[in-house]
Amino acid sequence: MAVWAQLAYSNDILHNINEFTLIKKYLSDIGTSYASHISTNVGDDCAVYSSSSQQLITTDVAVAGVHFPKSLPSEFIARRAVAAAFSDIAAMGGSITGFTLGLSLERVNADWLAGLRKGLKFIAKQYQVPLIGGDVVKGPTQLAITVIGRAAQRPILRSGAKTGDIICLSGKLGRSYLGFRAYQKDKQLNAITRGYLSPEAKVTYGQCCAKYVSSMMDVSDGILQDLSHLMGASKVGANVDFKSIPFASDKDIPKIIGFGDDYELLFTVSPNKIKPLRASLAKNNMGLWEIGVVDGKKIKIDNLPKKISSLGWDHFA
Repeated sequence: MAVWAQLAYSNDILHNINEFTLIKKYLSDIGTSYASHISTNVGDDCAVYSSSSQQLITTDVAVAGVHFPKSLPSEFIARRAVAAAFSDIAAMGGSITGFTLGLSLERVNADWLAGLRKGLKFIAKQYQVPLIGGDVVKGPTQLAITVIGRAAQRPILRSGAKTGDIICLSGKLGRSYLGFRAYQKDKQLNAITRGYLSPEAKVTYGQCCAKYVSSMMDVSDGILQDLSHLMGASKVGANVDFKSIPFASDKDIPKIIGFGDDYELLFTVSPNKIKPLRASLAKNNMGLWEIGVVDGKKIKIDNLPKKISSLGWDHFA
């Protein structure tokens, strides 16, 4: 890890700071009380941890101006970036054991870093997982989050859907879009903007599903696009009634689908397992929405509004 050189400073900056001082001050001791399985974490060349189960590893990158506005407070940049990465573990029905942060910054700003630390500590407490390492470099503002998790009895893949399975969603879509739109006006955290500023990774929900579902993924790129990904991975088709898809706002459905950024879970389950799955979810005060059935080789969507022109979010569109 190289020490930063020729770093641009803003007026409220910590002078004479280097990479190692930054890590110690802002990125150490985050979630360490949840790290009994970690013997070495932030501050050494690698984290060292023990495990006797299958490991899940995923990486998610959040880039300023693409995944979040450059003006977004750093606390919420952290919350959003880490929760999005955690959602991939949720989609496999796993538990999270730790995460790392690859941080690229244009300049060192004490207030910005303090906000980032606050957001990371919030996430660590919310999910009871530690930040166990990473790297810091100078460059365009972005966060690369790598998450390590443990599979349940088996990892839930996208490729397990079978003909006759019921297609389900964990919750209503559109809270992120509505939260983003509200944040543009309010510029503060509240019940509506929380859907965008502090999204929830459905980790407990995914764990409840692990024994019962045949395939699963999170909805981050829009329901229509992600439905095609799930069915494509399983090499099956689907019959879906668009009217059965739950949305947080019926007035904004086309924009919600194009916006994406929801982290609900999309999954398939055999009809003979739907009842015990509902019971498992009910123990945690959670439910599900049935939106269709796996059938054939093509995706057929009944009652699809003509005004929907986008399948969802595309990084390269």
